[in-house]
Amino acid sequence: MGMEDNRNKIDAQMLKRYHQGLCTPEECEQIEYWLNASTIGDELDYSHIPKNSAKENLSWAALKQQLTKEDEQASVAILHQTTNTDIKRKWTFAAASILLAACFASFAYYLISQSANIKPVNVSVVAKAGQRIKTALPDGTIVMLNAGSTLSYPKPFTGSMRSVFLEGEAWFDVKQDMHRPFILKTPNTITEVLGTQFNLNTFKNNIDEIYVESGQIKFSPAKNKTIGLILSAREGAQSTPLGKIERTATLSASAWKDGKLIFKDATLLEVCDRLSRWYGLNIKLADKNLQNIPYTAEFNNPNINVVLQNIAFVTNTSYTIKGQQIYIK
Repeated sequence: MGMEDNRNKIDAQMLKRYHQGLCTPEECEQIEYWLNASTIGDELDYSHIPKNSAKENLSWAALKQQLTKEDEQASVAILHQTTNTDIKRKWTFAAASILLAACFASFAYYLISQSANIKPVNVSVVAKAGQRIKTALPDGTIVMLNAGSTLSYPKPFTGSMRSVFLEGEAWFDVKQDMHRPFILKTPNTITEVLGTQFNLNTFKNNIDEIYVESGQIKFSPAKNKTIGLILSAREGAQSTPLGKIERTATLSASAWKDGKLIFKDATLLEVCDRLSRWYGLNIKLADKNLQNIPYTAEFNNPNINVVLQNIAFVTNTSYTIKGQQIYIK
């Protein structure tokens, strides 16, 4: 039988003998095990102890009180230890949080520093003859390049503005950024944008044509920004060879991005240039006297043969095809 069972046989008589030094070694071991139990006050059932005399009862009550007191003191010590542990844990957690925040701030500063030290790379997007290309700029701006056009820009954008350079024709859907205006430059003009959709055509010699679909822009000569025009949705303008800006009505300026080929009082010389870029062919006039003949027509994703037949019918001309060469005569 183990100590756990024997300690339940301890009674007042045994305790009395223990105090008088009359217990057997086995009884002494039982009582000492019982006295050293950590939670004795809660585990023992005092009801089985015989109450033979008032003196014994008083002795037992005193012993019980002493044991209970010792147990309470032990509980206070444990509580104090637990409280200290909780406080240490809280301080450890707080210190870890501060350290983590400091590490994050240092890492963020490192990323910002690295970003500031990045040298922009100049990127050029080229739409060859017969191609139309859609591309996205580093800021999220969407650009549609018409055939025969080139767009150049730094990657990434740095500083207080987003500056790009265009040769040819392109449609822009500019990502809005109130703190960094979008600047579109050509040899003839400068277009300043915050966030809008517009089309710019620079194919005509020394003449840039712009049309605003939504939002607002400022359209200025490259050499004199003070005489620029503010254009809103459904408004157009063009530069002149003399360096001025004039309002125009070019409602179909960006129809090309939807596959529409539109000519309105265009000369045959202009028609040949546009068709050459559109189809990637070499289309020429066999006779210089045909250059200024006006032509108006509209096509939707047309086949080149359909266009040539219409030109011949409207302008009273003919055409011949020799490989990649087409002559209108």
